[in-house]
Amino acid sequence: MSIWSRNINELDLVAALLVALLAMLLLFDHDFGLIYISMVVVWFVFYIKDKLFYDKKITFPVEQNYHNRIGDILLAFGIYAGFLLISSLITNTFAPGTIQTNSIYGIISTMSADLYQASTPILQDSVILMVLGWALIIPIIETSVTGKLFEAGYDSLTNKNTLAIVILCLIIGAGFAVLHLTSKAGNSTSLMITFIFFSITAGLIYYKKDLWAAIWLHIFANATAVLFPLLTRGG
Repeated sequence: MSIWSRNINELDLVAALLVALLAMLLLFDHDFGLIYISMVVVWFVFYIKDKLFYDKKITFPVEQNYHNRIGDILLAFGIYAGFLLISSLITNTFAPGTIQTNSIYGIISTMSADLYQASTPILQDSVILMVLGWALIIPIIETSVTGKLFEAGYDSLTNKNTLAIVILCLIIGAGFAVLHLTSKAGNSTSLMITFIFFSITAGLIYYKKDLWAAIWLHIFANATAVLFPLLTRGG
């Protein structure tokens, strides 16, 4: 049985917390590092709450039978393309004439600038560390926290109809946008992109009833942002 097909136990959690906290302290700037340390703490609090009060072993939406890896990857890639299109249309509507953000190219450029802004020099100087930090560690942490927040909100809903689910996803998107406010230096376009991305992520978690498609979505987004300066250099 692989690590991905069994329930997460306490030793796994402690190891993940230590690795995540170390990465946050060493790889990301002060403000952004504190944001993700708080995320890790939230993740841990939700886990303890489940263990103490519900005797859960991180079930919905984290633990499900993971049976369609290729399908999740393809779905995530398609949703990422849709996210870029939607973001470009919305930002163009609300910020017409803004050269940096009125196209898919501009959306990726904005995401890349935000990502590099939140990195320490030691991270920026190494493509390998950038990919490791942003395209592996961050997607797992952010998506795990998104999943636990969605789970908590979903459990609290009296009427779990479509409108309630949509509103819950939008609330989570807004929460992450506010959480990223410090690192984005008040950039309204960046906050809008963050809001759209995490609203879509929450919806994908609900649709799939697990985290892996959402993690792949986050990996595609962050990996593209990391590699963007390299791919466009000299262009």
